[in-house]
Amino acid sequence: QIGEVILQTRGDPATQHAAGVYFKNTVKGFWQPEEGSGLSQQDKDAIKSRIVTLVLETTNTPVGEQVIYALNLMAKHDFHERWQQLMPELNHMLWMAMQANDYSKVESIRKIADEVFKRFRYVFKSDPLFIWLKYCLDNFQEPLTNVFRAAHSVIPQVQQDAGNLALVLRVLRLCARIF
Repeated sequence: QIGEVILQTRGDPATQHAAGVYFKNTVKGFWQPEEGSGLSQQDKDAIKSRIVTLVLETTNTPVGEQVIYALNLMAKHDFHERWQQLMPELNHMLWMAMQANDYSKVESIRKIADEVFKRFRYVFKSDPLFIWLKYCLDNFQEPLTNVFRAAHSVIPQVQQDAGNLALVLRVLRLCARIF
C-alpha cells in the first residue's frame, strides 16, 4: 500500500519523499528481522510483485533513490533463492522498453540490474557465488547483449541530439558496468 501512496502523491514531493523514506526504512528494519517480528511472507510477496514497477514509475524523482535502495536490500536477502521471478520480470520489462525505443526506461531497468548485481563485485570465489552468477548469466546475458547492440546502433541516429545521445551513452555505460 505504501507504494500506491508514493505513486498517488506525485503533486506533493514532500509527502512522496516521506512515503519513500518510510518504505525504505520498513524494508531495512523488517525484511530480515532477528526474531521473527518482521514482515509476513504475504507482505513480502506483495512488495516483490510491485517493486520493479514502482522503481520504474519513480525514476528520476527524489523518492526513486529510496525505492531502489529498498529493492537492493530486498535483493540482498532474497535474490535468487526466494525471488526467482525478478530476472524474468526485468527481462520482460526490458524487452517491452526496447520495443518502444524507450531508453529512459531501459536505463532504469539497467539501474535495477546494476543494484542487484553489485553484490557479486567484491565477493570471494565460492560454489554458491558461481551458482548465482550462472543463474544471472543464463537469464540476463542475452538481453543485456541485445540492449548493448541496439544502443550502439542508435548512436549515429542521435548524434545531433545531445540529450538522447547522453541517455544512450548512459545505457551503454550501465551495460558495460554490469558485464
